[in-house]
Amino acid sequence: MFAIGGPVDLVDSTEFEIDSSEYGHLWIETSSSTTYVGGKPVVGDYESVGGIDLTSSSVAAEIASQTAGAPSATSATGTIVSATAYGFTLDVSSTYSAVPIILTGSDTTITGTLEAGATATVTGTGSTSTAITASKVTTTATAAATTSQTHVLTADYLGAPDGTTSVTAAEAAPYLTWAQTGVGDADTIQAAGIKTQIYEDPNRTVPDNTLYTTAADGGFAQTCGGVDVTDYTDDVTEYVMNPASTIMHTAYANLLNSVKAEANFNAVFQDDAGPLSEYDYSFSPSLPCDYSDSAWIAGGEALNQAATLPQILSGLSGLDGHDPSELIQELGTSNVLGGNMEECYASSTTIPEDDGWLWDATENTELEVNALDKLFFCMERDTSEASESTAARIYAYASFLLTYNPSLDVMWEDWTTPSGLHVFPEEQLVALDPTVTPTSLSSLEQSGGSYGRVFDECYVAGKSVGECAVVINPTEGADVPFPYTQFTHTLTLSGAGILDGGTLSTDGPAPPAEMDGVGAIIAFP
Repeated sequence: MFAIGGPVDLVDSTEFEIDSSEYGHLWIETSSSTTYVGGKPVVGDYESVGGIDLTSSSVAAEIASQTAGAPSATSATGTIVSATAYGFTLDVSSTYSAVPIILTGSDTTITGTLEAGATATVTGTGSTSTAITASKVTTTATAAATTSQTHVLTADYLGAPDGTTSVTAAEAAPYLTWAQTGVGDADTIQAAGIKTQIYEDPNRTVPDNTLYTTAADGGFAQTCGGVDVTDYTDDVTEYVMNPASTIMHTAYANLLNSVKAEANFNAVFQDDAGPLSEYDYSFSPSLPCDYSDSAWIAGGEALNQAATLPQILSGLSGLDGHDPSELIQELGTSNVLGGNMEECYASSTTIPEDDGWLWDATENTELEVNALDKLFFCMERDTSEASESTAARIYAYASFLLTYNPSLDVMWEDWTTPSGLHVFPEEQLVALDPTVTPTSLSSLEQSGGSYGRVFDECYVAGKSVGECAVVINPTEGADVPFPYTQFTHTLTLSGAGILDGGTLSTDGPAPPAEMDGVGAIIAFP
């Protein structure tokens, strides 16, 4: 690694020039993988750069840190969060912000072992509010009160066709467990340590879809009069497929075999699964001939078994009245890894927090999927600006933790971020050793009407913060007492995503005596 700095003279779309004291005018080349601290380069400001020395006249930047003037000498002590292309990140405060530490090869003296969880003292130039170029790093042994799980299980779109292309797999890997992606990026993402899934819909098709052709002779659902059944959603007419059809089973298996020949995937995200009665749109000209939910579920189970990749079934948001979806019955199939619930605790920009019976049904769905020892993907659908939605984010995350199993439940958020990666600092809060392992939501109801759960061991980015509690009031217009008097601080959030400078603090104000309706608190000693 090569480190250098100086005032910015010129800025271009993919490079900028600095006037360095060591080498004079030097071009700095940037790419989509360059990490910017303090914003992109501006003429007149000072830029500290860590990168690869390509030639005597240019450097390929892994990180570029912008300040108004030349950085001064500094030192900082904290916990190493994770390794990066330019060095590592250091947690130096209760807000758990990851300060970039730039290593400079042989010019940085390192004493001890650089590993996540170790305490490190860094001496160099810069500041903890931007980045530090290290001349010396001294580490001590990894702290005892740590956990290897530095975040809850997470999911997001990444790469083409639906995810951000401005964040690399290596950058996302420390924070992302599952990525939905296409064949072009799947192998790179999987090689970075992220599990991959591809989107397919064997339950609905349109004329330009492969299954429309390969399953045409017997794979479509039809009325008793032999008419193809369709639905109309998002301004598109879709043909309903027959999950019990052996022709459909063969066509789907062949489709997945062709996917496997192009790239490696851990699973298929199967959309529109589950009984038709639980979808909130009409079918034309009617439901399929002799339709029943039980027969449709049995057909879905057969389709899942015929698939040549493990399945994640999306359709849990289609509830059975006010009860969890009947799709849960299909999750018991051996080739099914779990289920996905859209609009999970955060439905839309106009309904940022689910409440009442819908909140109850979502919590019970999470519990029922956990009871099957299957993955529960909690996919939220609020696309508001993340930095302006901290209350809704805390409500959704507290609701997720209330009934979660840390080895099974996956958080998949959608609030808008500058980077396009939808993973947030609160997901670094991992709550373990609950005092109650619920089998029903009612077992978590507290005196006064709130729902709460206490965890004996809680961690942020792998570092212990002691005991914590989540409390939710899901009732509109009804204030309820906060039930746990032993907690004196609350979780607060600032900014947006984990790669956008977003932070959390466990040292927020004391919980109020009374909680507002449709509100949540995550509390600490």
